[in-house]
Amino acid sequence: MKPKLQEDTHDAWALAAVTRGGKEGAARLATIVSDLTRPLVPEELLLMATVAAQPAVSEPLKKALREASNLKVLYDNRVRLANQPALAPLLVDALRGLIAKDPSDANHALLAQLATGFKLSGLENELITAATKPGAKSDAQLAALRALRESGSTRVDVLRQFAGSGNDAVRREAVTALAAAKSDAATPALLELWPSLTPALRKTAVDRLASSPASAKQLVAAVGSGAIARDELDGYTLDKLATVLPDDATVKALVAELGSSLRPVLRLNGDDGDWLDTELTLDGPFTVECWVKLDPGINNQDSILGAPGQFDANFFDSRFRVWISGVNDIVTATKPMTEESWTHVAITRDTAGTFRLYLNGEFDASSAAKEPRRFEKLTPFRSTTAGGTAGEFAEFRVWSVCRSVDEIRAGANLALTANLFTGSGANWGKLHGSAKVERTVDFPPVQSEAEATALEVRFKKFRALGQQPGNLARGQQVFTATCGVCHAVKGAGGKIGPALDGAGSHGLEAVLRNVLTPNAAMEAGYRMFRAETKDGDVIEGLLAAQDADSVTVRQPNTEDQRLLRANLKRAAFLRTSVMPEGLFDALSPQQVSDLLGYVLTLK
Repeated sequence: MKPKLQEDTHDAWALAAVTRGGKEGAARLATIVSDLTRPLVPEELLLMATVAAQPAVSEPLKKALREASNLKVLYDNRVRLANQPALAPLLVDALRGLIAKDPSDANHALLAQLATGFKLSGLENELITAATKPGAKSDAQLAALRALRESGSTRVDVLRQFAGSGNDAVRREAVTALAAAKSDAATPALLELWPSLTPALRKTAVDRLASSPASAKQLVAAVGSGAIARDELDGYTLDKLATVLPDDATVKALVAELGSSLRPVLRLNGDDGDWLDTELTLDGPFTVECWVKLDPGINNQDSILGAPGQFDANFFDSRFRVWISGVNDIVTATKPMTEESWTHVAITRDTAGTFRLYLNGEFDASSAAKEPRRFEKLTPFRSTTAGGTAGEFAEFRVWSVCRSVDEIRAGANLALTANLFTGSGANWGKLHGSAKVERTVDFPPVQSEAEATALEVRFKKFRALGQQPGNLARGQQVFTATCGVCHAVKGAGGKIGPALDGAGSHGLEAVLRNVLTPNAAMEAGYRMFRAETKDGDVIEGLLAAQDADSVTVRQPNTEDQRLLRANLKRAAFLRTSVMPEGLFDALSPQQVSDLLGYVLTLK
C-alpha cells in the first residue's frame, strides 16, 4: 500500500495536468495514471479522450475504457468529443471486449448508445446479436437498429427482416435504416416490401431515399417505372429531390407535373417538442375544430389542444375525448379514429358548460357533467402526456362561440377564418420543434367559396325534393336497385358500405350530405382501397381483411378477392369513399323523392 503522502502527490500532479489541459497536460497525466490508486475522475478521462491520437495517451486510455462506467462518461460527453476520430477505434475495441466478457442487457444497451452517439462502424455483428438474440425486448431491438442506421450499416438482410416486425416502432426504425443504407440492394429490398408498408412507412422511406444522390436516383427510377406511385411524393420530397438532383430532367418534370396538385398541411412527427408556439384562453362557450390524419398507434400522446394540469383534447385508445383535471374524461367519442385517414373533429362547450363532440360534421357524444371553468395557456397539438402528436392537420380553428350542429356540418368542408385562432394552408404561426408545413396530394376535402356555392345549389335542389311526399313502396324498389347493392337493411343487401338501419334518424340534412358529398362525409373505414398487381391489373373496393401475406378486397356483386402481397406492386387507400358520387343524377326527380322518403323511414 502506497503512503498517504505519495497518493496526495499523485493527486496533485493529476490536478495540475487537468488544469494545464491540452496535449501537454494529457501526456503528463498519462505518465501517472498507473500510479493512481483510485478510478479516474471524469475530467481526467475526458482530457485523455480529447487527444486520443497521442501515442503516450493511447495505452492508458485503452485500459481505462475497459470499465463500463468510463464508457458511460464518454457517451454522456459525446458532443464534447465529436471531432475525435482517433477515439473511434479505441471505443470499438473496448465495446467488443466488454460484450465478450459480459453480454448483459445493460452492456448491450451501452453498446447501442455508443455506436449511435459516435457513429461507430465495425460493430455490426455485436449489434445484430443484440437485436436478434432470443428474448430480446423491442426497446433493445429498436436501439440496436438505430445504431446500425447511424453507423452506416449495409446489412440489408437484417434490416429487411425487422421491417416485417409486428412492433410499429421497430418496423419504422428498420424501414428507416433500410432506406438510409448505402447499398445497391437497399432500394430493391424496399420495393419488395412496398405493398405491405403503411402510408406512414412509405413516407418515411421516400424521405430517406431522397436524401442522397445515389438513393434519390433509385427513387426517381422507381417512380418512373411505376413501382412507386407519383402521389407518394409530397412537396417536401419534391423540394428535396430538386436540391439533391438539381439537373435531373425527370425530377424537373415531376416538379412541374405534381406541383400544382399539392396543397399545404401541418406535419407533426410525434416528437415531444412538436406543437404550435401559440397560447390560447378558452372562457365561456367555445368551439375547437380541425381536420386530422393521425399516424399509426393513435393514443393520448396525440392531441389537438392541451395545457398541463388543465385540459387535453386527445385520442385515448383511438377515441377522441376531452380530459379535464379533477374531472378526467368529461366526454369521449363513441367511434374510434382510423389511422392515416382524414377525419374532421370538433368540440363545443355551451354557456351551461356542456361539452359535445362531432366527427365528420355529425354529432357524436355529449357530456353528462358540466364544466364552465376558464382554461388558460392552451397550446395547439401539445399533449399533456410524455410524447408528441404524430400526423397531418388542416383547418385548425378556435371560436369564442358554441357553434351549432348545422354550422359545424356546413363549415367542416369550408376554408373559414375563426375569431380566436386559425391555422390553415401555409399559415400556422410560429412552429415549435420539428413541426413543419409540407405540401401533399392527400389533403382533406376543403372547398373554396365558389365550390361551396355550387354545392349549396345542389343541396337546395335535392332538399326540396326530399321535403316532398314520396311513394314509400317505389322508394324501397329504388333503394334495392341502387343502394341495396352495397348497403343492407334488416340483414338484406350488400356488405360494401355500412348497414343503413337507423339512417333516417339522423334527418334529411345528414342523408343528403352522405349522398352528395361522400368523400367529405365518409367514415374512415369506408375509404376506397386500390391494389395494383405486378401484371398491371387494378382492383378497387372495400378492404375486407388483411394479414402479413395477403389483402382481401370486396366489390359489389362478386366474391371477395384474396390477393397475395407477393403478387402486388402496391396496395393503398385512396382519398375517395367507396360510396360513388352522383347517385341522384341518374334518377328522375320523382325517384329521388321516393328514395329519400323511404330512407327517412329507416329509424
